[in-house]
Amino acid sequence: MEVIWTQEALERLEDIQYYLAVQEKAPQAARDTLDHIFARESQIQDMPESGRVVPDYNIANLRELIEGSYRIIYLIQDDRILIVSVMHQSRLLSKVKEMRIAAAVAVKAIKEKQAQE
Repeated sequence: MEVIWTQEALERLEDIQYYLAVQEKAPQAARDTLDHIFARESQIQDMPESGRVVPDYNIANLRELIEGSYRIIYLIQDDRILIVSVMHQSRLLSKVKEMRIAAAVAVKAIKEKQAQE
């Protein structure tokens, strides 16, 4: 199954990289963190249900993997997997405005699929 990184997820990765490299003055940690996050793509592709259901929403197809201090949030669809966002695990999905919008889109897609079945 194809894994697609959404614009939201890529922007969050840029934020993480900037925070670690510039604000924390840890450029190597920034590179390592992003490398580890990107490395989880193969697990998501090969075993999409290995991530837990996102507890903030409790929707079967909206899942997450934890990599270090970060949540990799993804939506399993019939023919692809969308990586919706990446965020620090201390942040709740329901309290992040951008994620509420992304999750609403994901929920709509799930409901439309269920209505077609």
